[in-house]
Amino acid sequence: MKAIIVVNPHAHSDASRESGSRLRDAISARLTDSLHLDQAEWCETDHPNHGRELAEQAVRDGYDYIFAAGGDGTINEVLNGLMSGASVAKTRPALGVLPFGTSNDFFASLQTTENAHVPPLQGVVTMPLDIGHVQFDSVERYFCLTVGIGMFSLANEQYLELSHYFSRRFAHIPAAITTAFTYRFRSGVHITRDGVQSRAKQLLTVMVNNGPRISGGIRVTPDAKLDDGYLDVAMVKAVSLLALLKLIFQVGIGTHLHSKSIEIGQIKTFTLTSRHALPLHVDGELIPEIGSKARQMTVKVLPAALQVVLPSLCALEVPVKDVV
Repeated sequence: MKAIIVVNPHAHSDASRESGSRLRDAISARLTDSLHLDQAEWCETDHPNHGRELAEQAVRDGYDYIFAAGGDGTINEVLNGLMSGASVAKTRPALGVLPFGTSNDFFASLQTTENAHVPPLQGVVTMPLDIGHVQFDSVERYFCLTVGIGMFSLANEQYLELSHYFSRRFAHIPAAITTAFTYRFRSGVHITRDGVQSRAKQLLTVMVNNGPRISGGIRVTPDAKLDDGYLDVAMVKAVSLLALLKLIFQVGIGTHLHSKSIEIGQIKTFTLTSRHALPLHVDGELIPEIGSKARQMTVKVLPAALQVVLPSLCALEVPVKDVV
């Protein structure tokens, strides 16, 4: 049994910045013991999409486990390489996540999923995970957490830009304010949910989520589960600036499920078509091939498409202050 750990050396957590040899040795020893590994290899990414390339090669080289050590963007790269490299679920290596990112939303969702099992999982090291597949015009991606189009995606783009000035921990606030005052909704958006088409809508944004947490712990779809065979969709209607600011506040305190400004439900397939190209993101990352804009988005869930290592086996327990 062998594992590869794809690590982003530029991830923003204290753990990743202090990931000296002692921390890596401790993690390798823990994984080797828990997963009965013969080999645990560390590889650093050094350019965009390198995580995907390393994961694809690891699939070809017959690795049993592929770990992503970084934030949600690193996880998405590794996920896409893993899924692209193995077309049949039973031949795919298991995915593992080491929480080296800033907010670690996906890792937190994995912990929620593991803790929800009653009785607790015993004698196993992985659990099944749903994966999302999305097609934007001519580009396709897999996602583990969230995909979006419209205002929220523009806010994500603003966040990535402003994080250079405010850091990733605090850039959400100026990004949300800037987007709220500058984004204009587009009319003529057509939605098809599980084969049922609706009339043209006026929408500000659409988010399709696999888990309950996105963007630093925001719970837009708090009931979403990583292993229920569904994706949860949230559609924000075209509302006034005052109503939008109220909705943002309600999302922050968790009372938005009763708001008339947002519609939330479960889907297996979802298609959005717009007359205008709209900003988009996948797991918080941009899609440079198409300028992170598209007129059509088609999403589907792939139930239990992947095995994921239990997060309790991957939690970082070595104190950062002790790392050399």
